[in-house]
Amino acid sequence: MATLSKYIEVSPARADDLATVSEPVALQYSPLPQNGFLIAPTEDSHYLARPIDLVRRTSSFQIAAEKNVRLMGFRSYITEQGKLFLDESLLNGFSWEAYARKFKARRSYEDYTAVFLEDSAFLKEDGDVINVDEAVISLASDEPSNYGSWIYRIIPKLIGVNYQEHPIFVYQNSKWMKGLLDFCFGSELTIKNHWPHRQYHLSHAVIPTPRNVDVYFDQEVVSFYETVAKRVAESSRHEKIYLSRQGQSIRPLVNEAELIALLISRGFEIIRPEVMGLKDQIRVIRDAKVIVCPGGSGLFNCVFASNAEFVLDLEAGHDWVYAHHNLLRSSGKHHTIVFGRRQNDDGPHAPWTVDLTHVVQALDHAGV
Repeated sequence: MATLSKYIEVSPARADDLATVSEPVALQYSPLPQNGFLIAPTEDSHYLARPIDLVRRTSSFQIAAEKNVRLMGFRSYITEQGKLFLDESLLNGFSWEAYARKFKARRSYEDYTAVFLEDSAFLKEDGDVINVDEAVISLASDEPSNYGSWIYRIIPKLIGVNYQEHPIFVYQNSKWMKGLLDFCFGSELTIKNHWPHRQYHLSHAVIPTPRNVDVYFDQEVVSFYETVAKRVAESSRHEKIYLSRQGQSIRPLVNEAELIALLISRGFEIIRPEVMGLKDQIRVIRDAKVIVCPGGSGLFNCVFASNAEFVLDLEAGHDWVYAHHNLLRSSGKHHTIVFGRRQNDDGPHAPWTVDLTHVVQALDHAGV
C-alpha cells in the first residue's frame, strides 16, 4: 500500500457498534413439500440428478439506523468510527473472511479497490463524495443489476417496513427497476438513485437487512408476491408456457430451437419476458398451470405463479441449483429439475445443451 492517504482503514462492525439495530423479527415458513417431487437419477443419466437439499432458513429480519455513514460500492457502509458493515452482516452466518474473498484476483464483485487484512481492510477513497442530507431507506444490495436479485434481495427488504416515511435510495440503471417498485408498492414512492461507482455520505440511513438467505422465502414474502400478482386485470389463456432465453448472450441454450419445437408439439406457448411489459409478464405467469424455464432470472418470475401446478427447471449446471431449488420449494411449487451439459469449461455462463429425452421424461412423469 504505497499511498495509504488515498485509502480508508476500516474494521468489521458488530451489531453493537452501530447506532441503532432493531430487535430481530421472527419469520414464518410454510411446511416443506414432500421430498418425492424430483425425478430420481438413473445409472445411465448422470446429469439428470436430484440436487442436495441445501435449504437454509433465516430466523430474523432487522433494520439498522446510522447517521453520517459512508456508502461505497454496492453495499458497504462505513460508520464515523471506521466500522464497516454490509446489509447482510447483521444476519447470523455472515463472515468477514468470506466477504474478503470476493476481492481476490479475478473475483472483484465491488466497484472500488479494497485490500483485506486479517482484522481490518483498506478501501480506496473517492475524493468526490456525494452528500445526501435527508433521511433515506437504503436498499443497496449485492448484484443490483440482476432481476432475480431484485425479487430475492431488494423488494423483500421493504415488506413490513414503513417505506413511505423516507425516500428510497436504490440502484436505478434500467426502466424495469422503478416499474417493479411501483408495481409492488405504488407509484407514490420517492426514489433517489444509487450509483455503485460513486461514493456517498448519508446523513441518516435506514438499512434493512436481506429478509431471507439462500433464496428461501418466508411465508409473508410468498404471500406478498401472490397478492400483488392478483392486482393485474384480466386473465391469460395460456395454460402451458415456456419462458425462453432466446437472444441471451449469457449462458445460451444451444439446442433451444429443438426444445421449443418439442414444447410447441406438446401445446406450450413460447414466452419471452424481456420483450413484454411487466403486467403482461405477470398475467401470463400467474395464470399458467405448467411452466418450463431454464434456471436464471426468468425463473424468479415463479414467485407470481400462484396457479402453477408444475414447474420444470432446466439447469446448465449445479452452481445456482440451491437458489433455484429453494425458490421453488419455499413457495410450494411442485417441480422437477433436469440438468443439462455445458459445451466447454468456461464457467457457469458457458453455452449448454439439455437432453430432450430427459425433458420428455420429466413432463411425462408429471402428467403434462
